[in-house]
Formats: sequence, structure tokens, C-alpha cells
Amino acid sequence: MSGRYVPARDAEWKKIAPHVHMFLPGTIHIEDEPHPGWKLSFELDFDGVRVAPLAVHIASTGAAISGTDLRAIAVNEVLAGSLTAGADLVGFLAHDEGWTLVPTEEDKERIRREGPTPENVECVAAHFLYARATRTPASEYVQFQFGLPKPTAARWLRKAREMGLIDGDD
Repeated sequence: MSGRYVPARDAEWKKIAPHVHMFLPGTIHIEDEPHPGWKLSFELDFDGVRVAPLAVHIASTGAAISGTDLRAIAVNEVLAGSLTAGADLVGFLAHDEGWTLVPTEEDKERIRREGPTPENVECVAAHFLYARATRTPASEYVQFQFGLPKPTAARWLRKAREMGLIDGDD
């Protein structure tokens, strides 16, 4: 799934989770989801708890879209997938400390190699909180984002809870 995020003219940095900010409102454009030739657009903003769609626009480049087709779209799943895996959000997500929430492959490798240093645990916690704010299974997102086995991710997240960086469960 690929997506393109376009901030609105009145966009500003909004805190969507502790230490995590996103440039909102904006629109994410997704092509060929859930069917080839379809184009989805989600107008997004922060509702005080989550990054949420304010409006959903659907277009087709050929076939007619029926009411059954529309009801079959898992809006939250498509949106969460695009916000956590498919969309190019470089420059639109940030952490209080000024580092990006879109790490490079080199960053990910370095973090795995260094292990759970305080800085790396803080980075993992920020990704966990971002995933939670976008309605994504946060523990699984951390595993996917950093290439960590489930027990390792769980250990790092437990350390983040001990450090007071995150609260509650996924």
C-alpha cells in the first residue's frame, strides 16, 4: 500500500501522543486500495485522542462503485496501514527532541545493534505511541518497524513503561 500525505494550508504541529507531533490537518491519498483502480483520500485531523478521518473520498478509474463495495472498506484498517507502513510521512512527523519518526534502514540497524539504550527505548516508545494514536496494534508496529522479535520488542516496551515513557497495554 502506498500513500501520499499532503498537509492542509492551515496545518500546524499538533501533539498526537506524548512527545509525538504530526503536521495536521492534512489529506492522505492512497491508490489501488482496496481494489485496483480505486483512489481513496482521507481528510485527517487529531480528535484529542487519535488521528481520525474527518472525511473519506473514493473514486474509481473505471468500474462503478456500489454501496456494497463502499460498506466493505475497512476504513480504520486502510487508514492505519497507510499511516504506519505506506505513506511517505518524512517531514510531517516529529519528536520533541527534533528527531524524525521515520527512521532510515541504517537507523533501524544501529538501534538493533546497540540494544535498549535509554535513547533507543525512547525512540521505540515514540513509535509505540504513534501507532496507538493511529489505531494500529502498537506492539506489532514496533516489531515490524524495527525488525525486532516479539520477545525483544516486549522487553524494550516493558523498559519504556518502567522509564515512564508509555502507560497501559497495547
